[in-house]
Amino acid sequence: MGKYLNLKIIDYYFNGLGISESENKNYYVPFSLKNEFIYAKTINRHKGFRIAIPIEIKKSSEWRKDSPCEYYLACGACNFMHIDYNHQLEIKKYILLKSFEKYNINIKESEINLVTDKPLNYRNSAVLANKNNKLGYHSLFTKNNVVNIKNCIVLVPILNNVLKILQDKKSEINSKFTSIRIKSCGNSISLIFELTKRPSLFEFNFFNNLLSQINSKKVSLFYCVERTEPILYAGNYWFKFKFKNINYTVHPNSFLQRNFYIYSKIINYLKNYFKDKKFKHCLDLYSGCGMLGLSLIDYFEKLTCIENNIYSVLSAKETVKNNRIFSVNIIFEDVATCINNYDFNSDIIILNPPRSGAYIETLKRIKKIKPEYVIYLSCNAVSLAWNLSFVIDRYKIEDITIFDMFPQTSHIETLVILKNKK
Repeated sequence: MGKYLNLKIIDYYFNGLGISESENKNYYVPFSLKNEFIYAKTINRHKGFRIAIPIEIKKSSEWRKDSPCEYYLACGACNFMHIDYNHQLEIKKYILLKSFEKYNINIKESEINLVTDKPLNYRNSAVLANKNNKLGYHSLFTKNNVVNIKNCIVLVPILNNVLKILQDKKSEINSKFTSIRIKSCGNSISLIFELTKRPSLFEFNFFNNLLSQINSKKVSLFYCVERTEPILYAGNYWFKFKFKNINYTVHPNSFLQRNFYIYSKIINYLKNYFKDKKFKHCLDLYSGCGMLGLSLIDYFEKLTCIENNIYSVLSAKETVKNNRIFSVNIIFEDVATCINNYDFNSDIIILNPPRSGAYIETLKRIKKIKPEYVIYLSCNAVSLAWNLSFVIDRYKIEDITIFDMFPQTSHIETLVILKNKK
């Protein structure tokens, strides 16, 4: 049984939750804003946090607005849609500054740049859960529940069209289906159906009818049983698209950027920043399918990519081969192990680690390599600040920019350009 509390939101936590205090205990409140007074009910701890769910907003912030999404608050995909968009950006800047302050990194608010694009209809991938005749996203704190989604306003239009077709055929999506992964780039669409057992004639007929209704010539449809290797049913096995003059070939299981509008601006920003530079060797760490390094290939005489996900490595190798790019070496190995086993002489390093950040051993090795520049692209403000605290003695922050990769959410994508102090 939860408790009912009257709470005042006094701050923001690093994940965007509001912080309140009651009876000498901190409570973390979703869908809240600083200085609001909220009547809330506590729920079981979530990942170690005392969570209080708002029941009534007693006094609302001037920055609160009605959400344009009919599923908001029930769906767990977005958590900032109740906030004026410009103020969303201010909160993200505040959380970044708070993260830096935690690790004693001196950055002024005026030094942080902001780059935005579309606040809606930007996302080019989604995972739809199927449960109890509902097709959509999981609830925020009750992952066993699924919210039936007929239209997602953060998805790109081509994927919303696919979602509508799937919803119209929902009666044919039986309990054998557990999830559907959908992604797109331009007119290319990929769908991966996960099932509990091998499909029968019924599911194959469903696939055929679905393909006939999707209005795109570039559709690939796969199925897999309990997250095994995807089996191609129709279309091309490789997901193919063009981005920044390079024709990419991506494995169905490989990670793909979820907002190409902002990702394009990140590339343009870096090209403009280094427009008068030419580097002998770039070391691209956590390189994924190679998009960041390959998009900047004209600035490097040689490029070495290191990645430990086999599907991303296969994708990068296919892309390099198909584009006949001969100055790239792709290594399939753990980054921390590889960077210590090879003698790299790199004058620029790209660092794009997972949310947890880079290992300390990796950062120490980067300091020994002594590149002139480090490009750090982060999806987590706290791990970014933690990592920077290990290199700030040798490197100066020359540029720091928030790119709003995920509007309507608390996620922060930050680009930091570091230069060797020498």
